[in-house]
Amino acid sequence: MTDFEGSIPVGMISICDLFEAVYQAITPDRQTLEERLNPSSPHDGADQNQHNQHVKDLAYREAKRSYDQSRLRAGERLREKLVQGALIARFEDPKKDRDRQISLRRWASMGSVKTLSDEQLLAIVAGADAGAIEAMGVFETGIILIDGERRQVFFDWKDAESVLSEIQQLASTTGTPDVKNKGGRPPDYAWDKVEPLVFQELAVHGKPGPNNKRFPSKTQLVEFVQIELGKFDEHPTDTAVMYHVNRWLAEFDKN
Repeated sequence: MTDFEGSIPVGMISICDLFEAVYQAITPDRQTLEERLNPSSPHDGADQNQHNQHVKDLAYREAKRSYDQSRLRAGERLREKLVQGALIARFEDPKKDRDRQISLRRWASMGSVKTLSDEQLLAIVAGADAGAIEAMGVFETGIILIDGERRQVFFDWKDAESVLSEIQQLASTTGTPDVKNKGGRPPDYAWDKVEPLVFQELAVHGKPGPNNKRFPSKTQLVEFVQIELGKFDEHPTDTAVMYHVNRWLAEFDKN
């Protein structure tokens, strides 16, 4: 729900409510993910041994990664529809006593998740302040800044229904999310097997940078991870790999 005080006009749906509907449509395992993110109790009892707790912690981290990636995908699906003009975003303008439309160019300028900078992507996945990424901010809060004023964004309900139906049909056809199902646990890749290899490479060659012949940029490190995961017949998106690369680089800085 929107964090803005005020009602959505009749016949309209808020952008954050539609975003949540899109997220649910493309995330068939969301109930499992959310249960692992919100366990009834963090410990099974005083006699919880260290190994079992480690397994629970690992399951939580895997669920969090999958959840974050699903939210990113939902934002990308919705942004695509806005850029295409399948949805017209509106907001109330008290000064003009009527609804105004948000330009398609504004949504396009927000950028695709695939083209975000490394720092921006890390900020999204890490749950940074909504203001860090305008697109994800408006999707999750329902609010956009127009001329310095907070405005509640909404769509015509019929248009939203049509778009949601199309996204649901596409999800059922393609089988999103695009991650492997390892049965009974949140789907994920062999990150734990690749992680020590990444730290080994960083220890030998250093962090990515223009003076690093092995990794002149993070792109080459992403490619290295993709090659290693390919040995397990696993092929995540570059976006998913970049998330882990950023996390590993942050951990490397601490050590």
